[in-house]
Amino acid sequence: MKVLIVDDSLTARMVLRKEVESIPGIEILEANCGNEGMQKAKKHLPQVITMDINMPDMDGIEATAQIRNLPECHDIPVVIITGHAGETFSQRAFAAGAAEFMVKPFPSGRLRDYVAELAVKQQALSDMTVLVVDDAMIVRTLVTRILISQGAKVITAFNGLDAIQKMIQNEIHLIVTDYTMPRLGGIGLCEYVRNNKQRYDIPIIMLTAREEPDVVLEVLRAGADDYLTKPFSREELLARINNHARSIRFNWQLQGELEERTRREQKILQELDQARVTQQVLLPKSLPEFPQITLAAKYQPMDQIGGDFYNVFPLESNKCGLMVADVTGHGVSAALISFMVSGLFRNHQNSSDSSAKVIGLTNQALVGNLPLGNFVTVFYGVYDLENKTITYTTAGHPPALVIRPASQEVFSIKSNGIVVGVMPSAVAEFEEKTFHFCPGDKLLVYTDGIIELQNKEGEMLKMQGLTDFLQEHAHLPIQALLDALFDFGKVYSNREGFNDDITMVGLEVGA
Repeated sequence: MKVLIVDDSLTARMVLRKEVESIPGIEILEANCGNEGMQKAKKHLPQVITMDINMPDMDGIEATAQIRNLPECHDIPVVIITGHAGETFSQRAFAAGAAEFMVKPFPSGRLRDYVAELAVKQQALSDMTVLVVDDAMIVRTLVTRILISQGAKVITAFNGLDAIQKMIQNEIHLIVTDYTMPRLGGIGLCEYVRNNKQRYDIPIIMLTAREEPDVVLEVLRAGADDYLTKPFSREELLARINNHARSIRFNWQLQGELEERTRREQKILQELDQARVTQQVLLPKSLPEFPQITLAAKYQPMDQIGGDFYNVFPLESNKCGLMVADVTGHGVSAALISFMVSGLFRNHQNSSDSSAKVIGLTNQALVGNLPLGNFVTVFYGVYDLENKTITYTTAGHPPALVIRPASQEVFSIKSNGIVVGVMPSAVAEFEEKTFHFCPGDKLLVYTDGIIELQNKEGEMLKMQGLTDFLQEHAHLPIQALLDALFDFGKVYSNREGFNDDITMVGLEVGA
């Protein structure tokens, strides 16, 4: 901001300089008489002028009047600063066009506060680039000076075609355009802007000397946001421009918030993707191979990560462990708990051949360490490869299903046991049962996401629907059976994804 201090006294100029130089961004110019002050005002276009009254050559009141008569300086506020008190002097000063009248000596800080307040007001459009379009130089100059006084960056054009070229070269936030211009007028410019995908939302204020209703209607229909009838006042032009500037800034704010939200969402998605990769560690990279059985698995979290997990692993004494678990909830919180549960289970899976004991040890480690309301359902079985038996425990988990292709029978196997992580093992009871397989039998262990699938009518698949499907497809090899069930689930729910995590582990006994 430029401040021009006009006073014939060097001492007075130094005092005034000290008064305002603490304002951030201030640039101070000096003149020692009214004539020099007027010349510097024309050359430098300061944002405010302080003017003494009694000076040689041209006094301050005459200099103020002459500055007011200069088109380029007409809107510069002039503060008369004098040692002459009295109504006569103040009346003469205001009649000449002064914006303020101060009598020396005045309280310290008064001039600084006045200039600082002007600086804030004059930067009201400092973040705006305004395109002023008019074939009359005097109008372009007038509007430009008004906008510059408010801190705006101004680009000018002499007709609509020139304006289009300037818009291609510059980022424009607001357009003030004349109605009638050679080659391309305001209406044509409006239509160009509104039909341009990159610039269609730039606010346009139309200046026109015509007030006929059909002209006003034409202006608005062409896409102008506002219009102003010539001749117009500085205050009315600024009022309309500031109204549109507020809307522009509000849109910028919304856009900024949207971009920030998008950045946050992208970061979350990246972190979820990293978590998904990490969670894959909980799942076996490949299933172990045994000559007596065929193993299969299918896993699909509801989100990028989920609360389901499974494991299949060899044990001593020609046995195989098979575990499927489901943590309450979905997404990040369930995934975090699944990391903990999986680690604890792995710590105990080789400690015993008893499925109930392994579940009990895992439960004891979890009790008191889960968030309130969270728990885990688990199916854990130990398959004996020689005897074709599975010793299993279901802790609050859906029953496993045995499919017997020879008779197309499907029956469930389940033991008594509450969910894991809620009650101490001294109180909680986990029952252990054993089932004998026949050659060709298949075992399906799953999480409740399968039986809770809903069709478009809101009807759940339930156990009966799952059983019907397995009976119909009992002849399929175990991996093909899981793949078919997975595809059926997508068709049944009429969606590509699922409303819960889906986990299935299968075992097929050799003939």
